Amino acid sequence: MGFDRIQECIVSRPSGGIAERGRAASIRAARAALLVGLLAGLVGCPSKEATTASELSPATTAHASFALIRRAEQLLILNAAGEIPVPIDGDADPFGASSSTAEAIDGETVALIDRGRLVTVRHDGSAQSVPCVRCNSVIWSGEDLVVLSESLSAGRTFDLTRFNRELEPKTTITLRRQTERTDPNYERNEVGVIALAANSNTVWAAYTDRFGFARGGSRTIAAYDNDGNLVRSTRVPGSIYASSVSDDGRFLAVADGGSGGACITASEVDVINLTTMRSLDTSPRIPIQAVLETPPEDVPSLNFAAFDLHWRGGSAVAIGETSRGNDPEGQGSCDPQATRWVRTFDTATQIFTDTKADVDPGSYIGPTCLHRLRSSTTSNDWQLTTGPGQTRAVEMDSLIYHPPLPPECGESA
Repeated sequence: MGFDRIQECIVSRPSGGIAERGRAASIRAARAALLVGLLAGLVGCPSKEATTASELSPATTAHASFALIRRAEQLLILNAAGEIPVPIDGDADPFGASSSTAEAIDGETVALIDRGRLVTVRHDGSAQSVPCVRCNSVIWSGEDLVVLSESLSAGRTFDLTRFNRELEPKTTITLRRQTERTDPNYERNEVGVIALAANSNTVWAAYTDRFGFARGGSRTIAAYDNDGNLVRSTRVPGSIYASSVSDDGRFLAVADGGSGGACITASEVDVINLTTMRSLDTSPRIPIQAVLETPPEDVPSLNFAAFDLHWRGGSAVAIGETSRGNDPEGQGSCDPQATRWVRTFDTATQIFTDTKADVDPGSYIGPTCLHRLRSSTTSNDWQLTTGPGQTRAVEMDSLIYHPPLPPECGESA
């Protein structure tokens, strides 16, 4: 992309009234933004259609009241009393995709992809499922389930199917990835497309873009309408490890970054306004206090990795840790001085509040603020708090879904 095109992109983008300040100021701002863009490579230039389009409608969000885990190939409801196995009718595809997260439909139901099947699970452990070939992610739109799957069509395409609550398919359209490569089949087997948000008119999807690769680069987040048209897009750095939509559907928070080898996986916070597809200013990427407490020679290797991402009102909350990657003292292990942090980003002020956590805040399971699931420090098992000073081991491979933290609970309870 030439300088003239980048300058045109920056000047025409509706970001703080650059165009109104005069052409000379615009050019200076464009040159400065060009340097920042070349160094960071974080945000893609939206299409001309995107800069003039009206705002998109907010996404739809829902929350369920129970937790769902995966143990081997078994799904289980997790609560304070124990685990409830989830029986799934029909033959599972041993090579079929399974989603790492579930999507809440309402307070009693979540949906997910499990070994080539679209599944809905209720709070009592009952389930319904249908075959879903090549499906890899599902989102609730408020009216139906939006499912993305790899397409059999030629080129960089994928399919979007809307299912009703009875898991009956309603419509299917084929969407094309935004790409600037001349070969439509280039990196066809790279990281697949995933659904991040949806409403009845739009789906927001993410996929590897021309600068992306397995361990980093960047990802495109694009909004498509029901006719398959690309409406708007933006770009975030690296792989997307977690995402969460605000309760009002206006903002998408993502934990993104890349792997730099053993013990080094940056997973930092970006927040995107879904109605405009503009990224908010989420600097600094690492808690300032963590940087100040790190020896100067170790600062270049310092990184932040978010483990959990959720919303509290208008703020995105990322729970994670800062570390220097490998042990700087050369003991052949990960950084023994890694520190837990709770990063709270206010979308109104675009300011972080960073709080050091003495213990792992864990993932809320309920029914009380005390009931948290935490990784064990002595084994591969997880520990579920069941009462004051009481825990029990939970054997599981992954936490698929857990309820949102109630407003009256603190992150570090």
